[in-house]
Amino acid sequence: MRASYVNESNQLRERAAEMRASSKELKDNNTAAVIMRLADLYDRLADRAEIRGNRAVPPDETKEGAPRSGNNKSAVNS
Repeated sequence: MRASYVNESNQLRERAAEMRASSKELKDNNTAAVIMRLADLYDRLADRAEIRGNRAVPPDETKEGAPRSGNNKSAVNS
């Protein structure tokens, strides 16, 4: 599941870069400033997507989702 968040963050960063490049071509400084602000917001969204991706896979689980051997905390101590 982590890959989808990484892909999402990469796409958001690409969009931000495209917006910054297009803002340089504009003659209206106000519009360019708004587009630059939107690019910053896309970067913030990408940061949040990366954070979500880091939380999506708990460190105690393998790729298959099963607990690692010797690390089973669900066993009942009798």
